[in-house]
Amino acid sequence: MTTTPAKVNDERPYQRARTALACRLAASILAIAVCALHFWKLGSAPAGFYGDECSQAYNAYCIARTGADEYGVRHPLFFRALDNYQDPVLIYCLAPLVNVCGLTKVISRAPSALFDLLAATAFAFLVQEYCRNKWLSLLGAALFSFIPWVFPASRLVFSDTAMLWGIIMGWWLCLLALRKRSYGFAVGAGVAWAFAMYARTLGRPMTVLLLLCFGLAFSQSLLARWKVALAFAIGYVSALLPMMISVARFPQSLTTRFEWISVFQGRPPTLEIVKQVGLRYGEYFSPRFLFLGGDPQLRHHTGFGGELFLFTVPLILVGICHAVRLFGRHPRYRLLAFSLLVYPVAAALTVDRMHSGRSLTGAISWLLVAMLGARALWKHSQMGRTLLLVICAAGLIECTGYFVDYFGPYQKRSSAAFQTGFTHALEYCFGHLSTNQVLYVSGSVGTACDAYIDTDFKPFAYIFLLFHGRIDPWSYQHTGFSNTVVQPYLESISRPGLLLRCNHTPDASTGQFLIVPNHESVPPDAMLLTTFQDEDLVYQVWSVKGKWSREDNAVRSRTSEP
Repeated sequence: MTTTPAKVNDERPYQRARTALACRLAASILAIAVCALHFWKLGSAPAGFYGDECSQAYNAYCIARTGADEYGVRHPLFFRALDNYQDPVLIYCLAPLVNVCGLTKVISRAPSALFDLLAATAFAFLVQEYCRNKWLSLLGAALFSFIPWVFPASRLVFSDTAMLWGIIMGWWLCLLALRKRSYGFAVGAGVAWAFAMYARTLGRPMTVLLLLCFGLAFSQSLLARWKVALAFAIGYVSALLPMMISVARFPQSLTTRFEWISVFQGRPPTLEIVKQVGLRYGEYFSPRFLFLGGDPQLRHHTGFGGELFLFTVPLILVGICHAVRLFGRHPRYRLLAFSLLVYPVAAALTVDRMHSGRSLTGAISWLLVAMLGARALWKHSQMGRTLLLVICAAGLIECTGYFVDYFGPYQKRSSAAFQTGFTHALEYCFGHLSTNQVLYVSGSVGTACDAYIDTDFKPFAYIFLLFHGRIDPWSYQHTGFSNTVVQPYLESISRPGLLLRCNHTPDASTGQFLIVPNHESVPPDAMLLTTFQDEDLVYQVWSVKGKWSREDNAVRSRTSEP
């Protein structure tokens, strides 16, 4: 009579070992697939290299070579660039890589991909804390790394993924600290939340909002475990001390960007502000943004579906029902609900609508809800498990379609958004310049940046030249472009080289930014070498020889008249 239970007990360790082995095997396969997709064609997809990418990469190059930013400020906390201030985390992480491996597009984008992998790993631990299921943790990590809301940012020189890693780590460590009454986890959580504030402009308001949500959801637990809360506060404030000192000295480092993009710009009537903020806030919960269209800006979103995959819809619906049912039972579900309500707040205060980058923290909350839905289906019945498997199969098909589009048609579709033609033209020019030759850059290339540029190529075009030309940081910090191989084209040539111009140019005569055909003079002996195109803009690369100027040519023409 006792042999059957004994046999069952003997089989349980074997089953657990087999399950653990299968889980490790699945984790290894997913890790290989995720890493391959994040680093495959990292330097060429997207093919262009946007101005913000050039700015952060070149400032990392400056720090690596001179210990100062492009303006010569030594080891700044915030980097003045493009008439704005760049956040420090990605630049300082990139500096040692650039110092060792050189200033390239692949190396410049690598930290974003690495931080996305770290964020996906941290999300797996957060899912485990909510769902207590290793398989769902693996699914959550893979989904987080592939999601259209996050994946495009992981392939650019942006600090979005670093911010996400800090927020997810802070969220997870806070839950652990309260559950285990751990001072170490509490201090770590404070440092992680502070890291998110250093990493990205968005991280500063969203961290404050999410911590307020945490305090509201866990108010009783925080009172009962006040020493743990105090340890968190010490870690958080200590980590933020450098930022506090910097902001006290240079408050514009935090306010400049928001002044550009806020709905308060121009001081519209209060009623109009309330109306616009309410409209923008609601759009971030619309099916159009979440599942169908996403951010209309092709630099932020591919245009393939929404910010979330369609197959997550049933998981999210079930997860919402599950979270509502458990809302009053445990504060972690209240925290999740509150986080969903506040994630569009920062984005709603800016002029752009349905901006994926400024609502990025919503990816954490929506995917956690989806994982709760997956857990509810798995526990419900055999029918629920079958439905979950069908959803996962549909998800595999949808993810495959997304990546086929990303590495295929999207690259051509987004060419103008990433200024691919301008990027390729600069790569060609600097790759074909011979010793002692000069690259003459026409003011017409400012058309690509939607800005007028002066002889220093500012406000925007200069950073493209610095990055692609690998201009020596020390020389640029002290003398600007005057001692470099790059010179503005003022319809004159002092020595042989290449001329880069655009077929259209800005026209400032009307006081507005208008695009008109470019009629500037080209040396008569110049030879057109190649062209690169971004929609209607065509970049021409000419070979120029000897000395020439438009004035000298005009004088010769007059003296040769009979």
